[in-house]
Amino acid sequence: MKIFTTKDITEGAEINYIYKHKEDWFATTNETAFSADEKPIDEVYEVSEEYLLSRIPKLSGQLDQPDKTIINIDYTTGEVNINKQHRHIGIPGHFARATRQANIKLNFLHYISLRKEKLIKKTFIATALFLASYFVHWIFWIGFAGFVIYNLLTLFATKNGHLSGDLGPAIVIDADNSKIMAMTDMSLGAGTFPIVRSKIIPLPTKYKKNGQRLAVAGVFQNTHKYNHWNFYLPQPVVSATKDEAVIRESMGRIPNSEWVKLESEIRKFDDLPLEGYYPIDIESTDWNGMDLENIHWNNFGKEKANITPAMREREAERAKLQESKKEFKNSWKKLKSDLKEIKDDTMKEIREDNKKIDEEYAEKKKRINKK
Repeated sequence: MKIFTTKDITEGAEINYIYKHKEDWFATTNETAFSADEKPIDEVYEVSEEYLLSRIPKLSGQLDQPDKTIINIDYTTGEVNINKQHRHIGIPGHFARATRQANIKLNFLHYISLRKEKLIKKTFIATALFLASYFVHWIFWIGFAGFVIYNLLTLFATKNGHLSGDLGPAIVIDADNSKIMAMTDMSLGAGTFPIVRSKIIPLPTKYKKNGQRLAVAGVFQNTHKYNHWNFYLPQPVVSATKDEAVIRESMGRIPNSEWVKLESEIRKFDDLPLEGYYPIDIESTDWNGMDLENIHWNNFGKEKANITPAMREREAERAKLQESKKEFKNSWKKLKSDLKEIKDDTMKEIREDNKKIDEEYAEKKKRINKK
């Protein structure tokens, strides 16, 4: 094993990335970062293992890693994240490597058990297609095969996401509806694009507590020509495994500063936020100057993730109108009750007056008869 560095590192620059390529390690800075097997750099200098460990002591005993491993060093948090290249099954996605990989092995039975309703629905559809192909026409075999393959690929994509996804913080904000708020950076590598995302996602019962901290494996996609990702799916580690040691280890790898930051951002919401993407630190990041209302935040399923601020205002106005209608209905109901009460009291008074008049008339008649 040999260790090579770029010239700026030998001159004292910080080591930000270390790549393993064909049994050798290559250390680079953010400015000279490269993938040795795709874009070799001409000028590198061999250094000793002792030199590397003197610069990054946490690497002691950590250099026996498989080929194509990437080590990320964060001097702000003190993190040294060792990210292996996992073997993915199914349709390949983008080739971006997370800075802090989750490295979670998906427990398929545990994951599926949290989605019983979807499993029943999919089983019903698959059974219907199978029976139709057997009793109606062979053409339904195509639908049956496509449906099964699609769901298998989706399940394998979930497995891939838990292995290579970006490990980050999330907090339960609505235990009744299993809604969480996660925080991440949507940067494609250049710039900073921090967000918090609200998402309803299945959770084990024991973790459905408001304020519960969760480690999540984040999956990213980009379907438009943005300089940032426009899709982020936070997948809770507790929904992928029941191994308490793995869950604790994942939680421990997230710096406390990120938990504090996320809690601070959650407190800024006056009401429980809808599912969606919410850029943060706009003035001090690359969000500054961008037209945030026109970003197409990619969402799948029945999320409300693509709601723009203008749409949120209309949603708030609609909710306010509904509340006004409800108040009017309650007021009208109370008014009807009050009117009925007034009517009943008036009729009672009239009856009492009539009775009194009748009694007085009877008394006068009686006196006249005596005379």
